Amino acid sequence: MALAALALAGASARAEPAPTEIIVVKRPGLTAHSEVAEEFADRCRVRAHVVNLVGGRAAEALRRALQPRDVVLAVGQGALDAVAGSRAHVVSALAPNTPPGVIVADELPPPELELRALKAARPRLRRIGLVYGPRTANLVADLEAVARPLGVQLVLVRAIDGPQAVRELRRAVEQPPSVDALWIAPDRDVLTSQLFEYALTLEIERALPVAAPTRHLVKSGALLAIDADPRAVGRQAADIANRLLAGEDPTAFAEVGQTGSLELVVNAGVARRLGADTATLAALGARFE
Repeated sequence: MALAALALAGASARAEPAPTEIIVVKRPGLTAHSEVAEEFADRCRVRAHVVNLVGGRAAEALRRALQPRDVVLAVGQGALDAVAGSRAHVVSALAPNTPPGVIVADELPPPELELRALKAARPRLRRIGLVYGPRTANLVADLEAVARPLGVQLVLVRAIDGPQAVRELRRAVEQPPSVDALWIAPDRDVLTSQLFEYALTLEIERALPVAAPTRHLVKSGALLAIDADPRAVGRQAADIANRLLAGEDPTAFAEVGQTGSLELVVNAGVARRLGADTATLAALGARFE
């Protein structure tokens, strides 16, 4: 695979150009990431090499080894951050914060869908604490106009990292009037384990529903999330890779990030504990887990 380029640095300049490599980069142990990779492997016409990121040094070595002809599927924000800026064609999946030049294989859900889902879960809620950072400031810029017709007020909790997010969220919760629900934006800078654990503490102690960016976090205790079905994302990523292998111009994929596969995923146990309106959520097509 492309990593072999590190060992071939002293090879003759007369050697033939290396063939195009298809590489999947992901973190091990995450079900959604594995589902993307499995579907991609089934659909891609060239066998993919899988790299499980376990450390910063391996990521740096991979980035240096990648060639301009290579196609890399980066599954998750950590994988994307590891390979973004390399010479390869980078396709992202399940990574909400994508830099220019990356081909996006899935759809970031319109943020107003999260508002509607929270309102459906708890029709009487009036104030939603929205935790976000600089990466996601553009997502919340126009949300007031969406929240107003729903009878919801947004309490903006902006931070630059996880510790500050915890402090600002604590202030928003403890100063009256408090909030009725929490929505954590898909921002890698603020969505740390520390913030998520604190949000779950509030969900348990104060019965505040938590809307999270991914179904993985729903399985970990958040009430709900809206994201793309991982296997559908894997299929679309494979289609992109096959078209790149066929010589299609990468700029043709500028608007490709629409799988049409967004799902509302709800933690059934948390919904029962919070007394959420499961009938309304079911009417919205929620998948209960």
